[in-house]
Amino acid sequence: MVRPLPAEFEANGGHYPGDRLAELAGAELAPPTDSLADRLRAAADSGRAIVLVDGEGVERELPYRALLDDAARVAAHLKSRGLGEGDEVIVHCADPADLFAGIWGCILAGVLAVPITPASPYDGAGNPMWHLLGPTTMLTRDLVLTTAAQASTTAAALAERGLTATTLLLEDARRHEPLAEADWTIGRHAFLLLTSGSTGAPKGVPLGHRNLVALAEAVCREFDFDRGHEVSLNWLAVDHVGGLVQHHIRDLCLAHRQIHVDTAYVMAKPTRMLDLMSAHRVTLAWQANFGFNMLNEQAAEIGRGRWDLSPVKLWENGGEAVTHDGNQRFLALLAPHGLRPDVIKPVFGMTETSSAIIAAHNLVLGRHDNVHWLAESALDNPVVRALPGGGSAFVEVGTPMAGVAMRVVDADGRVCPEGVIGRIEVSGLQIFDGYYRNPEANADTFSPDGWLRMGDLGFMVGGSLVVTGREKDVIIVNGLNFAARALEGAVEALPGVRQGCCAAVSVRRPDAVTDDLVVFVSSADDATADPAEVEAALLSEFSLRPIAVVELDPADWPRTAIGKIRRPPLAQGFLAGEFADRIVLQRDSGVGEAASLPALHFVPRWRGPRPPRPSPGASWCWTGPKWTPPP
Repeated sequence: MVRPLPAEFEANGGHYPGDRLAELAGAELAPPTDSLADRLRAAADSGRAIVLVDGEGVERELPYRALLDDAARVAAHLKSRGLGEGDEVIVHCADPADLFAGIWGCILAGVLAVPITPASPYDGAGNPMWHLLGPTTMLTRDLVLTTAAQASTTAAALAERGLTATTLLLEDARRHEPLAEADWTIGRHAFLLLTSGSTGAPKGVPLGHRNLVALAEAVCREFDFDRGHEVSLNWLAVDHVGGLVQHHIRDLCLAHRQIHVDTAYVMAKPTRMLDLMSAHRVTLAWQANFGFNMLNEQAAEIGRGRWDLSPVKLWENGGEAVTHDGNQRFLALLAPHGLRPDVIKPVFGMTETSSAIIAAHNLVLGRHDNVHWLAESALDNPVVRALPGGGSAFVEVGTPMAGVAMRVVDADGRVCPEGVIGRIEVSGLQIFDGYYRNPEANADTFSPDGWLRMGDLGFMVGGSLVVTGREKDVIIVNGLNFAARALEGAVEALPGVRQGCCAAVSVRRPDAVTDDLVVFVSSADDATADPAEVEAALLSEFSLRPIAVVELDPADWPRTAIGKIRRPPLAQGFLAGEFADRIVLQRDSGVGEAASLPALHFVPRWRGPRPPRPSPGASWCWTGPKWTPPP
């Protein structure tokens, strides 16, 4: 029996109605009149605290009052060194208590903090310290605020690269008397966060007091927080916008109790997250989509365990594409433990928007009206719908929060009709005012009328935003555009492919005239990814054949601090032959293999000048270095 197409397919040819423009504004939000320093003082007066859980699972409490005292001492130390507004200080600490003290000390002194937790491995090429203290740095000072233990490690690593820094020790700062409130200085910006820098040197994103206080108020209103009485949990990097702004700063501004957990402690045993949430009666949590998939993989243990997750009212899913099937499995898996069926809220934002500024409320266990299956999603064209279960699935990320407006525009900056793929732009109180000392990037990032170009593609339908991927992640093969996320969605739908462990990347060989597609996957625990099925799925849905399929161990994926897959290192590594032994399907011999020299191979080698051997009766004039004639 053949099912008839839904009526809207017949009426619109598989397209969404385009009878209104893709633009929407959130509720009005009054510009904040207070600063982060005011919010820190109020949090200290609340009597509440931060809970820190280290890599061994040991918990300790940091009252907001103690944080304020610590920060005031650091601020006094900075001012005693002649530092103030216009100066930058890298706050480089592994312990969140030290990092927070350094950041807040800079805020009270009006100094621009640049929070950086120590990289692992520390000597890796991706350590941002090499850029921040190198010859191409965006900073004007080489100041590093750190602990004595970290200072020696950093100094040795810098010396190996011919770099230096002026070190300020937290131990010295904490011996100062606290800076009096009358001497606090409120700078233009609170701190500077770095973009990932995956395609080049990182850019600096300065966030101001207004941005951050507005973010806290907008999120509080969006999710109806009980101000001062929520308990939040974060287990991802505290120098990233998610851990630092979306949790620490937001929850301090609202005087919430907040819990920060060592990332490695959770990654080693993901159900520890549930242990902490149940024990502390956590109400607010967040993680990137890979975190939900990581817990799905613990299904057997979760089925045997017992937790009370009924207090959880919000579990934000942001930082990477939200997958429909994985989130539905997660909700069903944890429903027996009291998790609400509508607790997951997809959110959308970036460092430049002070974290999440767009949110959806329609992801619910057993419902599918928030997901859109697409057969085609070409830029600047109406999307072509597929029947549910077919095509690539995209989940709505919702509508703008208070204080924010958004629109989807074409290549000429005109607002698209709903249902047309375009470029997402936003404006509002939470949006930063430009990259730090980088006018060229600012010219590309802001539209002529001042809207932030997010670099993401998407469309609106029924007043709700659907994100289809990053503009730079569009793969162009033989002149045809393919969204990387759409390709990955088709592959992740296959049995045997581990959720959250798939990447479609483009590579360009030196002799090629177009890009080629390479697909990276990992196998699920209970099945093996079939490379032939990966190829068949892409041929069937997109008429696109990958030149190679590479299988990685789940632990070997290059990821950002919040778990997003970094595609550039995969493409670069493939072309360099770093994954040659992991290629499981190859449609072009030699591609992706390590370069090698054949056994018989002549290599030109310069040996330096030698004068000619003189002949009898000949005269020579030698202008080279001193030469002793051969015997």
